[in-house]
Amino acid sequence: MLWDKCTPGIPDDLFERTEEVPITKEDIRAIAISKLRLKEGNSAIDIGCG
Repeated sequence: MLWDKCTPGIPDDLFERTEEVPITKEDIRAIAISKLRLKEGNSAIDIGCG
């Protein structure tokens, strides 16, 4: 399933991962992306450190 929205907030279950690997929760990701105030053409990379 692809994410066809123009807003942040991709649901946790759309990420491919194993259960023992923690993930930043959907609400936190959405807040962080909105705080970045990205402009068209910008991108952000979430690098986990767990």
